[in-house]
Amino acid sequence: MNLLFLSLGVGVVGLAGEAWLRRSAPFPANRRPFRFVPEVGVLFEPHREVRWTNRRDFWTISRTNRFGFVDRDPVTPQRAASSCHIALVGDSFVAALEVEVREKVQVVLEALAARERPELDITTSGFGMLGIGQVQQIPFYDVFVRPLRPKVTVLVAVWNDYRNNSPVATEASDGAIRAGVYARTERGADGRIRLRLPDESSPAVREWIGRRSRGRPWLRDHSFLYQRLVRSRLVRRWREPHLSLLRKRWRRLSSESAEAASFADWRAPREAWGFGFSVLNPMFAEVREPTAFAFDEFAKRAARDGSHLVILFTSGIPFVKTVAEDRGIPLVDLQEYIADSGRGDDHTWRHDPHWTPKGHRSAAEALWKYLKERPSLCDPAETAGA
Repeated sequence: MNLLFLSLGVGVVGLAGEAWLRRSAPFPANRRPFRFVPEVGVLFEPHREVRWTNRRDFWTISRTNRFGFVDRDPVTPQRAASSCHIALVGDSFVAALEVEVREKVQVVLEALAARERPELDITTSGFGMLGIGQVQQIPFYDVFVRPLRPKVTVLVAVWNDYRNNSPVATEASDGAIRAGVYARTERGADGRIRLRLPDESSPAVREWIGRRSRGRPWLRDHSFLYQRLVRSRLVRRWREPHLSLLRKRWRRLSSESAEAASFADWRAPREAWGFGFSVLNPMFAEVREPTAFAFDEFAKRAARDGSHLVILFTSGIPFVKTVAEDRGIPLVDLQEYIADSGRGDDHTWRHDPHWTPKGHRSAAEALWKYLKERPSLCDPAETAGA
């Protein structure tokens, strides 16, 4: 009887807690319906609902388009060809799950152009996915962007791109599965860097597909109380186990990977995660080379397809700026624009580094300022042949 009453009491308290928590937020957990696209990587499933929250600043519910990106359906190739089409390519800052679609940089940019210079007939589209760098974005251009023949292709470069461009740094920070489900660089027998596209034969892809097929606990997606209990445990115990995991990964990579030999004595897993990076670190050459490779590949594609390549530079990683300038790729410096506009520092969320609606508007305005001063960008660029 005591056990029965105790069980009933716990159940009543649990139900009361669940009911109370349900009044405090629209939904308890993120929902991202993923799929694997051969030779491209992991994308969202088309025409599906995506729920995203950090449980403090935002709770957004969006839908993916026919390609699996959280944006409006792209215009047809015919409409893109008849307009001044601008394609934005990037990571989570372009995916922008934290805001409504109407608040995203590409949508705001199109609205600004329509209001101020309708004769330019600017249309836009965004192609972004979480946690990828320019290397992983190359197939995005080949498969989704190139058919639209954009007059301008904008690469949105953010602070973590240098890490994501390096397969070694990605594996150190995010694990082997994450490093293997997107395009990655590899060095051939001649010493040159090449692009390796992901396919189902990859062990990382097979493991990822296997994990997805096993599903997730029902409570994880539906119970507010379950999420609160899990978070309370993680708040107390997350930091040290996570850093310990990074150390283990780094020790293994340092001992097993020839690519990591140049920085085998690097003992700062926090920097592998993306913090405290500087040109003094032995990893500098390892992350700079694939970033330069990706910029070269985008520059060659843009020249081939008659598209003007522009980089929206969003962070203070100097070598990214240097790599772009060495190749003559124009940059739009978002931080410089924000500083000149005097609009304060609330362009990112309080508990999340991504852009708020204000941040997206500033990014759109910075791009629009650059574009309207150069209307010739809406003319096709000279192509460099097949």
